[in-house]
Amino acid sequence: MFKRDLSNDDGEVDRVALALAGHMGFANPFKIPTGPTSHVAPAYPFILAGIYELFGKGSPAEVVRQILSCCATCLQFALLPAIARAAKMSPRVGVLAALLGGLSPLRHWIETKATFETPYTALLLVILTLLTLKTWNLDQLSSGRAWFHGATWGIALLFAPQLLPVLFGYLAIGALWSFSNQFRSYLRFSLTLLLAAAIVLTPWTLRNYYVFHRLIFVRGNFGLELSLSNNDTALPLSELNIYTEGVQNNHPSSSLTAAQAVERLGESAYYHQRLRAAYRWIGSHPWRFLRLTTERVRYFWFPPLEPHLKGIISSLLT
Repeated sequence: MFKRDLSNDDGEVDRVALALAGHMGFANPFKIPTGPTSHVAPAYPFILAGIYELFGKGSPAEVVRQILSCCATCLQFALLPAIARAAKMSPRVGVLAALLGGLSPLRHWIETKATFETPYTALLLVILTLLTLKTWNLDQLSSGRAWFHGATWGIALLFAPQLLPVLFGYLAIGALWSFSNQFRSYLRFSLTLLLAAAIVLTPWTLRNYYVFHRLIFVRGNFGLELSLSNNDTALPLSELNIYTEGVQNNHPSSSLTAAQAVERLGESAYYHQRLRAAYRWIGSHPWRFLRLTTERVRYFWFPPLEPHLKGIISSLLT
C-alpha cells in the first residue's frame, strides 16, 4: 500500500493540520490563507499536526498516519466479538462480522488512506456501543461510569459531531430499558454523562465563541454544506454532486472566488450567507428539496450498485 500510494493531496483537514504544525493556529483549510476556521472538527487535525511535528511533511509522516489508520480499523473489527457477547449473541456472530469487515474491499481507501477521521470515528462508536451495552447488561449506573462514558462521548464528538443523534438515541433506548425498575438512577446517570461530555466540549466551544463571536457546536460549516446540497444543480449522490456548478462555484476548496470571499468576509459571515441562500432555495423549491432528501435516504441504505465483485458484495451486505 505504501509503495503504491504515499501521496496525500492536501485536503481541508490536512491543511489545518499543517497550519497547526506551522504554529499558525487552527486555520487555513482552503487553498489560499483564509484565517481561523471552524470548518473541520478539531480532534483529527491535532493528531495529524502532532505527526507532522515529529516526522515532517513527507513519506515518513504518511507511513505513520496510514499505519495508525489501519490500526484503528483493525481494532474496531477486533472488538466486534465483544460487542456480540455484550448484545447476548453468539461470539461467532461477532467473529463473522469482523471477518466480513476485514476482508471486504468496500471501504479500503477510507480505512487505510488516513485522509479523513472516519476510522477513528468508527472505532470510538464501536467502543461507545460496547460500553453502553455493558452498562445496560450489568445495571452499572455509578457516577464514575457516567463520567467516563460522558468524557468518551465528548472526545468522539470532537472527532465527529454528527454522532450527537447517536448519543441521544442510545440514551433514549436506555431510558426505555430502565423505565420499569431504576429510571431515577438512569436519569441521574444520563445527566452526569451529558455534563461530562459538555465539559470536554467546553474549551473548543469557548475557542469558537472567542474567534467567531457566536456559539458553534464543534463545526461551523453547516450553512455551506446545506447550500451545496440544495441548489438548482444539486444531485443526491455526493460523489456526483461535487462536480456540479453549485459546488464548483461556491465551495472555497473548489472556487478561488469563494475562497477570496471567505478571506474578505470572514468564514462565519460567508457560511451564514450560504445558509440564507440555502433557506431561500428550499423555501422556493419544497418539492425538489423533498425529492433530494428522499433520494439521499434511499442511497444511504441502498447505495447504487458498483461494478463487478464490489457491487455484489455491497448488495449482499446491505
